[in-house]
Amino acid sequence: MRRASLTKDKDEKKEKKKKKKRKKRKRKKRKRKKRKRKKRKRKKEKGKKEKEKKKRKKRMKDWTDVPLLAPHLLHERKDADTARLHIYRQRTTEAKESILRARYGDQHLNLVQVAVASQYQRRGVGKAMVNWGIERAREQQVPITLFATCTMMPWYESQGFKALDSVFIQAEDEDDHVVLAIMYKESTDGSE
Repeated sequence: MRRASLTKDKDEKKEKKKKKKRKKRKRKKRKRKKRKRKKRKRKKEKGKKEKEKKKRKKRMKDWTDVPLLAPHLLHERKDADTARLHIYRQRTTEAKESILRARYGDQHLNLVQVAVASQYQRRGVGKAMVNWGIERAREQQVPITLFATCTMMPWYESQGFKALDSVFIQAEDEDDHVVLAIMYKESTDGSE
């Protein structure tokens, strides 16, 4: 009887060792699978980023050679008049100083007027430029600010911007004026 119990104990010990080994092998196998999944996921994400980069580059090719203002339009357009441009720049600079600096100090990224030539509109060019700015602001973890005309305000709001204040700009001795909305988007706001 004693021998039978000793062999039984040995068998149990052997069985326990086998179970431990099996568990260890299973754990290792699970870890390997998990590593492989993570590797595949990283590779997939890297592929997506590469595709996005290629798309962005392709879009950029379409509009990088566009002149800001055609030389033949300089004498026809009121907004190209140097005196008006000076007043515009002066008022927007004052607004930046009094409103944006007061709220954010130097801790914000300001998008300068975004404009797209009419023949390149509705192709995602403006959105690509604004998204570029939003990404830079997110990287720096600062809010992004800009001035928007009343016609563009709804579009910026659709991109997650909020109105903060407004600026009234008018040249002396003229009836024409423009009202710009000062808009912002926190770097923690939801994605585009």
